[in-house]
Amino acid sequence: MATEFKQSTARTAQTTTNGGNALTACEAINSADEWIDLEAQVIDLWSPNSESVAQVGLLGDSSGMTKFVSWAASSVPRLEEGASYSLSTVVTDEHEGRHSVNLNSATDVEHLDDELAQVR
Repeated sequence: MATEFKQSTARTAQTTTNGGNALTACEAINSADEWIDLEAQVIDLWSPNSESVAQVGLLGDSSGMTKFVSWAASSVPRLEEGASYSLSTVVTDEHEGRHSVNLNSATDVEHLDDELAQVR
């Protein structure tokens, strides 16, 4: 699948962003309960299996992909499949050995129109 997303190749997996959290690459998410910032493309959206979930799907960058969950009570704007976003203040999670990110009421979402790079 040849999909693209916005990520500056000059940035590393752990640089600091304006929000004060580490800008983290998807493949670098390896623990739970960390507050991070991401720049990624929405690769796929799935149907939520709970009323408490607003959206669920895959985010990707040039390093890889990670699952995301946006909670219904959080009032986070809906993400569009194929669009790229800067996601500030998301929290990492782990379930059955797989890491993911949660978008919650503290999360800021900014649509990105910048140069795109290949999602791996």
